[in-house]
Amino acid sequence: MDHNDKDTDFRGLFDFYYQEYKPLYCSVSAGNKLPQEALFEVAAAFDHIARHYSSDTGPGESESYCAGKALSHIKRACLDLYKLEYCDTKLIYDDLCKLPINLIDNGEYEKKLRGLFA
Repeated sequence: MDHNDKDTDFRGLFDFYYQEYKPLYCSVSAGNKLPQEALFEVAAAFDHIARHYSSDTGPGESESYCAGKALSHIKRACLDLYKLEYCDTKLIYDDLCKLPINLIDNGEYEKKLRGLFA
């Protein structure tokens, strides 16, 4: 699915939320280390969604405009969560590399592991 910020609607926004953001959120929150920045981005996304329905300043902003702006914030939240996942993975990788993993499967395990991380 194409997630172009300018050509989306609320359905596309929530598809992205559930397919991309939610799995990352669940993974990071399982370790009780959700970054505050990600929460700010989701709050900002919600604010853009609310602007579509707001009547305080006249007619609300268009769905595609609000969904596009909200999608941008959700993508930035995903980036924050990806950074955490990468750092955690790097720590695990470094710990594995301290072990004699070259003995596993005639060195193939180490070769595959280093290839995957690269």
